[in-house]
Amino acid sequence: MTGLRFRETMTGRIALRALDALDGYERVDGFATAMYLTIDIPDVAAFIEGDSHEADVRAEVVIPVLGGRFVTENGKFVCFESGQGPNGTPVQQMLYTADLINDDRQFTMSARKVLEPRGGRIWRVWGDTTRLRVTLVDVTPDADEMRPRRAAGVISITLWEFVRQMTTMRGYGEGGWSTRWCAVGTYVAFFVKGLGRIYLKRKLSRYE
Repeated sequence: MTGLRFRETMTGRIALRALDALDGYERVDGFATAMYLTIDIPDVAAFIEGDSHEADVRAEVVIPVLGGRFVTENGKFVCFESGQGPNGTPVQQMLYTADLINDDRQFTMSARKVLEPRGGRIWRVWGDTTRLRVTLVDVTPDADEMRPRRAAGVISITLWEFVRQMTTMRGYGEGGWSTRWCAVGTYVAFFVKGLGRIYLKRKLSRYE
């Protein structure tokens, strides 16, 4: 069994009391947010061959307005999951979910990248795969009714951070260096092929 790990850094803005990620990002009262993720795929072959392409996520999320630094528990990443876009059309998604913990504060995070070709326009790939729409819900068990319980916004990866991300890909587990590098190449090929199947079709159907 050969696995793969890589890191991803995204920055952007969220707004308190926002229900919609795009609205929260565009609001003038938004606050800076940064997320530093590690995605861990313990078995690359099983990840690719499975019905649900699921991996583990560990992250540090920095949101000064909500108390500073949060760490994640129960983090999951799912690649190429069918869903609905903002306008109700079928899309593919990259899903990120986790519990965020900061001392006595706890939030649930639900985030997604929406892969929506809209007529095979391949140039949408960069924006769709680098912009993460984030929704946070404060689930801290206390009686404070005045504190904002929801926040939402968008964080994204820059071109420079994307280049850095590619250099962090490392295989691990069984086999020598060639087997581990093969695991990296297998994942990259799977990802690129998946994007091709989505964005080179004029009408999106369920990813197979």
